[in-house]
Amino acid sequence: MAREIRKIYDDPNCPFSWAKVLIVDKGTEYISEYRDLFLRHGVRIQYAKSKQSVAITKQDYQKFEKLVFFHQNAIDLYLPLTNRSREWVVSLHINNDKYNDFLTKLIHILPNEAVKKSLEGEKIFADPAVKHKRPIGYDEHLLLSNVKVRHLLESGELEG
Repeated sequence: MAREIRKIYDDPNCPFSWAKVLIVDKGTEYISEYRDLFLRHGVRIQYAKSKQSVAITKQDYQKFEKLVFFHQNAIDLYLPLTNRSREWVVSLHINNDKYNDFLTKLIHILPNEAVKKSLEGEKIFADPAVKHKRPIGYDEHLLLSNVKVRHLLESGELEG
C-alpha cells in the first residue's frame, strides 16, 4: 500500500503535495513502511492523544467528502462503467477553498480569514463550546482565605 501512495504523490500529472502533518491514532497500521515513507518526505507524524481528536479529524473528513464526492458521483453516472472521472483531483484545491468558506459557530469568521489573521499575528477568540449554568472564570465566586473546609471522605479514600 505504501508503494501505491508513493506512486500517486510522485506522479507529475497529479497536483498533490506531501502534507506537513499526519494525525493518526496509536494503532499498529502506521508503524512499518508508512512511517518510513512519510518521515522520508518530511511529514511529521502526530499521534492523537485521545479518540476524540481522531473523531474530530474523521468528522472533518466526512464533511469534506460530502462536498467533493457528490460532484464526483454525478459525473461518474454519465460515464461507462469501465471509466472513472479524476476531475476532483485536479480541482481539489478549489474545493478546499469552498470548504473553508463556511462560517464557524465558535469564532464567527470564515476559516480562511482565521488563517490569514493568525499568520498576521492577531489573536482569535472563540466562544465557549458549552454554555454553563454557573459562573466560570473571573465571575466565579471564591472562598475567603479564612474559611475552613472539611472534606468528607469514604473509608480508604485518604490512602494513596
